[in-house]
Order: sequence, then C-alpha cells, then structure tokens
Amino acid sequence: MTQSLDERVRRLEDLLEIQNLQALYARYADRGWVGAQTDSEALANLFTENGVWSSPKVGTFEGRQAIREGLGRGTMPFSLHLLLSPQISVEGDEATGTWRALFALTSPDKTALWGGGGYEVRYRRTAAGWRIRELRTQSAFMTPYGESWAGPG
Repeated sequence: MTQSLDERVRRLEDLLEIQNLQALYARYADRGWVGAQTDSEALANLFTENGVWSSPKVGTFEGRQAIREGLGRGTMPFSLHLLLSPQISVEGDEATGTWRALFALTSPDKTALWGGGGYEVRYRRTAAGWRIRELRTQSAFMTPYGESWAGPG
C-alpha cells in the first residue's frame, strides 16, 4: 500500500521530532562544561508522566519526580553525551528507537573516563508532542582515560 504525501510528511516530522527529543535529553544530561545545559526539571519533562529511566549500574527511576530527583543528583561533575546511529520506528502514536552512545565523564574522584554503549527507547506521542516512555541504558565499556580534561590521572 502506497502512503500518501501527507502520511509520508507526517512520518518524517515524527522522526525529526523524536531525534530532537533525544538530542535534548543528551544536552540536559550533560554537566560541568560551558555548552552543557544541565537541567533536571527539563530532562524529566522529556518523559511521559509515568516514564521510566533505567540503567543496570545506577538503578531504575519511575515517574517524572523520581527521574528528576534521581538524575538531578548528578554524581559525575563532568559529562558529555554523544548519541549516534539512531534507528527509529514509528507506529501511530508509539515509536521505538535504538541509539549508540559515547560518553566522556569525570568520576567523583576526578578520574577521566570514556564510556560507550547505547539506549533502547520507547516513545509516545502526547498532547505536548513526543515524549520518552521508557529509556534503558546499555553499557559496552567504561575505561579510564589517564591524563586528560580531568587533570593528571
């Protein structure tokens, strides 16, 4: 079945909105440098009311308040999130996405770290636009960098 021009345009608009949503997530999660826009309130508002953020290393936060508080603690004094290779599938008002991620981090003890992995994400269209319904992190590696942006190792 061939999609109409309106359907194709809407799909492209959905894909762009979801990519922008995920880019805002990375920007609001960054901290400790001039371009970071750390904002736990704005970050939590990217999720649905009952959204879920989950990481095997950090834990699970359910609902905007828990996400705001959990991610707002920010134990890393520096973080830079780079999101790559999005694969997004939209089905009506629901969507799924996978992202590869690379992280430059400074731990609380001032160790510079490189981390990599990805996100598995479920999105939902709301009256306010697309929001994250569930975000699960996947870690592939975390390794010290040595002497770097965090100072001598």
